Amino acid sequence: MQSIIVAVSFSPVSDNAMRYAFEAARVIKGKIILFHLFKVSSHVAHSLVGTTIIDDMLENRRKKVMELAAALGEEYGVEVEPVVTMGDFNEEVAAIAARSASTLLVLGMPKKTFEQDLLGNTTTSAIDNFAFPVLSIPETVTFKGVKKILFACDMVRGIHATVLDRVKQYAQLFNAQVEVLYVGDTIKSIEKNAELKDSFNDIDYVYKNVQASSVVKAIQQEAEDINADLLIMTPHKYGFWSSILHRSKTRAVASNGKIPLISISY
Repeated sequence: MQSIIVAVSFSPVSDNAMRYAFEAARVIKGKIILFHLFKVSSHVAHSLVGTTIIDDMLENRRKKVMELAAALGEEYGVEVEPVVTMGDFNEEVAAIAARSASTLLVLGMPKKTFEQDLLGNTTTSAIDNFAFPVLSIPETVTFKGVKKILFACDMVRGIHATVLDRVKQYAQLFNAQVEVLYVGDTIKSIEKNAELKDSFNDIDYVYKNVQASSVVKAIQQEAEDINADLLIMTPHKYGFWSSILHRSKTRAVASNGKIPLISISY
């Protein structure tokens, strides 16, 4: 059974992503780990309240998440495990993933703003830092099934076997067709790529090469043209100084996107 971590913060963006995840889990017969990170506000943290009051606040939040998990589990017919913790978001998610063998983290993606584009948010941070797949759901997108998957990859850098296995897995779970897209300065043949053929030999897939100066715009346009239900990309890691000049294309597509995006690191 697929185990999916869904981060909830009780915001409209988070609630929408949560509903998307439950709809998808119902289709693939997966399990949801409903995760909430309890944070003490700076006002409370700097006040003279004792630890007992904070413990009570944590317990109240835990009850709220448990009630939500029970209600959604019954509504969607999906197994749900509620988890409420305190601490660092990345560390807590990593610990849950390791314990539960989860294969996906679901987060909502708010509308693009200047501050978000410059500094990022929890979702773009997860894309940049997590070593396992992150599914970002734009705040206006609802689940309508997954029939077409656009897999945008860099044929020059090569494709890791782990990534290919993940893409194949998602295609099989939803019985979806995969379009393998390569965007570059020149047209390159990818149909003879042995790794792709060996990995995708028992799923429905097609290839497409696109010559364009803007990779991000080309990917977004192709997703719109084929009416893709899901976009998959693999972010490339940069050092601190080079990251200032080379903003992650995966992060750029996610923050500007109109369809769900799975970021697969390796």
